[in-house]
Amino acid sequence: MASTMRDVLELHRRWCVADSHADSLMWNRDLCVRSDDGHVDFPRLHEVGMKLQCFTLVTRGFPVVDGFEAFAALRGWPAEARASEWSRALWQIEKLEAFCGRSEGRVAVTTSARGLEENLARGRLSAVLGVEGAHALEGRVERVAELHARGVRFIGLTHLANNDAGGSSFPL
Repeated sequence: MASTMRDVLELHRRWCVADSHADSLMWNRDLCVRSDDGHVDFPRLHEVGMKLQCFTLVTRGFPVVDGFEAFAALRGWPAEARASEWSRALWQIEKLEAFCGRSEGRVAVTTSARGLEENLARGRLSAVLGVEGAHALEGRVERVAELHARGVRFIGLTHLANNDAGGSSFPL
């Protein structure tokens, strides 16, 4: 049994520690910079020995009054990224790709088991993309293939509101 923080961190270096959910992209922060504010960032993930982090794309929120567009404006998203749920998803994918590109080879979007194994061998953090709610598809099932081509590997059917794929715990 690990008795010190050093022992715990050593275990993390040997194990494939993964986190299946972070909404970091919606906050429009620089994930390459360590911060004590908000969700995870690359430096803190490396500090704790994280090997795989799922980054979720959030395109809808605040179900009583769909205030996500206002939220995104307050967080500094460009107007074109706020135009629709689809554009919100694409913008967040592009942000993660840019952060990975600036990570000096320490983080890579991972789309396969082979990619995960390669990243583990190189000591790189694997970033896995997912979508919170099929709202981002805007009723167009063919967009699943486009998201897959862009690196998305999972989609939650609903998130805070009903959509064409299903009903949520909120009645809207």
